[in-house]
Amino acid sequence: MNKKCILLIIYFIFPLFTFCQKQIIGNENKIKCIETFIGHNAEVFSVSFSPDGSKIASTSDDESIKIWDINTKKCIKNIPHAHHIASISASFSPDGKKLVSCGSDGIKIWDVNSGSCIKYISNTSSVTNVTYSPNGKKILACNEDDNFYNIYNAHTGETLNAYTVGHNTLYSISYSPDGTKKIALLNGTTINIFEVDKIGILKTFEENDTELISVSYSPDGTKILAPTKNGTIKILDANNGNCIITLYGHNSPVISASFSQDGSRIISTAINDRSIKIWNTNTGECLHTLYGHDEKIFSVKISPNGNYIVSSSKDGTIKLWGVIE
Repeated sequence: MNKKCILLIIYFIFPLFTFCQKQIIGNENKIKCIETFIGHNAEVFSVSFSPDGSKIASTSDDESIKIWDINTKKCIKNIPHAHHIASISASFSPDGKKLVSCGSDGIKIWDVNSGSCIKYISNTSSVTNVTYSPNGKKILACNEDDNFYNIYNAHTGETLNAYTVGHNTLYSISYSPDGTKKIALLNGTTINIFEVDKIGILKTFEENDTELISVSYSPDGTKILAPTKNGTIKILDANNGNCIITLYGHNSPVISASFSQDGSRIISTAINDRSIKIWNTNTGECLHTLYGHDEKIFSVKISPNGNYIVSSSKDGTIKLWGVIE
């Protein structure tokens, strides 16, 4: 091998191996904050990864939406005044090309590359949560403090279905991983599972021990993740609603919790402890606790490839966490 080839390997090939980000799973005790994103001028309500894990979208009380690049650690798209008063939440489409967001003025769909609004869906009431269906054809929107939710055509913005939960309070609603079912939490105690586009309830589970905050499926659809107001996290059997295991460690309401893509880990944060906890789904063991934010943490997510954790806080910052040897 000549000298020129050796130099090429040193300068171009070797760094790819040297700086390859390691998986969080199995390296929990080596996780550190590797970057703090500063750019919002107020508390950051939500963060979400793009499907390929290369970008992060953030929403804030400063009305803006920002898109951040994982590799460069820079803001690559700033959308000021995305919503009136505040931008509450946002999520990527399954193909990563669009972003749907919500605020007090309704729902907007954005082109990720240009940052331009390509569809505005007005709403008579403030929307607190929006998400795409797994196939990207529909948008599920709800006000988690009210009693209704709507399903829209993701391309045209047309209202496909409008549902009410009567005199109940809708805490959360989301799709199953395969998109065939919806799971809703009513009044903090009743879990209803519906078939998509059908009115009838498939299953109802009652949780009377403590008030739940939200419910969501595991990636394989066999479990239900149910964080509570007393600081515990329950993992329920999706078939019968029985509690499989309870996670203990937080000392205040758990406002954000989600599974890793392979379902083996859960990450969570509670409203008052300013920490992020990583749990073993099967054993219930808390594997590691992360500290770094100066104020309460609102949202925490793990990247699809399992390499990163992202968190957002009342302190106005976004932190990216990863394995550091």
